[in-house]
Amino acid sequence: YTVLSSTAADPESPAGAVVTTSVTYNASLSTSVLTGNTTYYFKVRAVNNNEVPTAYAAAVSSLTLPAAPAAGSPAFTDVQVGSVTASWTAGANGGAGTLSYTVLVSTASDPESPAGALVGSSVTYSTSLSTPGLLGNTTYYFKVRANNATGSSAYVSLGSTSSLAAQPSGL
Repeated sequence: YTVLSSTAADPESPAGAVVTTSVTYNASLSTSVLTGNTTYYFKVRAVNNNEVPTAYAAAVSSLTLPAAPAAGSPAFTDVQVGSVTASWTAGANGGAGTLSYTVLVSTASDPESPAGALVGSSVTYSTSLSTPGLLGNTTYYFKVRANNATGSSAYVSLGSTSSLAAQPSGL
């Protein structure tokens, strides 16, 4: 089989887009070095033992998983007694194709494996999230992942920060 792959809707007529040609003896093909949040189009044709090819089948497309976001600089702003704002940057392609982000917040050092600690999970359409309702003078750990129509990236750690201590009263 000969497989054409490209970001162009018709890999046979790519109009300047890069086209990759792959040959396989299998009825499947695994590709690598693809950009996250990108739609790729594929066309395939059979080639017989005499090297005579068939016509290419109609193109099919697939959206790759989103590229993982990265911690913002700074990752935490507006740190208060009961809230923190976490920020991050979109992954490759500037996050094109990303539909939302899922943020995990926990007092456990790994919010994905909290070992009994509470974990808050929020979905946002922005590259920042304010997390009200936190306890004062407590360290929180944050992770974020990007989501698109195909699935989700791996979680990326934004690190940790401590909420502010409450001001003493009654003195």
